Amino acid sequence: MTACARSAALRLALAGALAGVLGAAPGPARAQEPGAGTDTVRFRFDWPDGTEATVGYTRVIEREEGTPASRIEIEGEYTMHVHGHPSGLVVEHLDPLATRFRSAPALPPDDPRRIVYSTLGMLDAHWVVSGDGELLGLAAVEALAGSVVDALRPLGLDEASLEAVVAEVTSETQLMGNARDLWRAMVGAWADLDVAVGETFTTQGEEANPIVPSVVLPYLHEYRLVGMEPCAAPGGRCAHLELVSFPDPHELTRVMSDALQQMGLPQMSFERLVQLSQVTLLTDPATLLPREVVVSKRVDGFLLDGGERKIFRRGDSTRLSFTY
Repeated sequence: MTACARSAALRLALAGALAGVLGAAPGPARAQEPGAGTDTVRFRFDWPDGTEATVGYTRVIEREEGTPASRIEIEGEYTMHVHGHPSGLVVEHLDPLATRFRSAPALPPDDPRRIVYSTLGMLDAHWVVSGDGELLGLAAVEALAGSVVDALRPLGLDEASLEAVVAEVTSETQLMGNARDLWRAMVGAWADLDVAVGETFTTQGEEANPIVPSVVLPYLHEYRLVGMEPCAAPGGRCAHLELVSFPDPHELTRVMSDALQQMGLPQMSFERLVQLSQVTLLTDPATLLPREVVVSKRVDGFLLDGGERKIFRRGDSTRLSFTY
């Protein structure tokens, strides 16, 4: 295996452990009883079959994982189509196009990640969802991988290196983690809620770790309906929502370390991990079709690698704007 392939394989293993654990929050909240006042807003999932939207986005990825800090920023757009599916609906992400790419330190022109991010941009498989708004799984992952192979073909990579890069950027664990984060931010956290304007409420829950199913991670979630704002939705008004989520730091550190063991990295463990996830959403409460959503997640702590203590920081932020 080449050095490029070994590096990609290690990044993939670490990303898999992180996506499996960190992608677990926030869990669905229980619906609240309707309030007595006229300022109570009811949120329902009702994405019509045939919905189309142009989606503009900005994605920022920051890493410091025992190596020099890095930052990647991608801007682009894609087309979202919603169609009927035997299980409910399929949300398609089509015609991806990166319009701006920046990295620090700068990635070499022939770096496979630079090629992918600067042409295809942010990668998303199609999402399969139920009629009541539950994310069920992914579709068209193979087609997405084929697009990546086509983009990388001019580099002339050997087969092992090509497979390693494609596996890294189209990992189903990573794609599903991203899908969970975005779907919960747009729909899963809000469907079937009745919330008063200005109301803040908290819930607690536990999520099973997909990498180590025998352990769970407790989270605290704080929800808030900031207010109603004019927008282009059929009803003329959209809800401005906020959600903050964070797990118990001791449990986070333990479960993350267990995940690394399960991924075949026995020389590694974590220390003093802290995670904070935030969502800001502007949406039509009658359908939960979003107008704008910002999802950010930050993890800080230390990575112990063979007795060496290294700073560990991961920051991910995604902003999506929808035009129907």
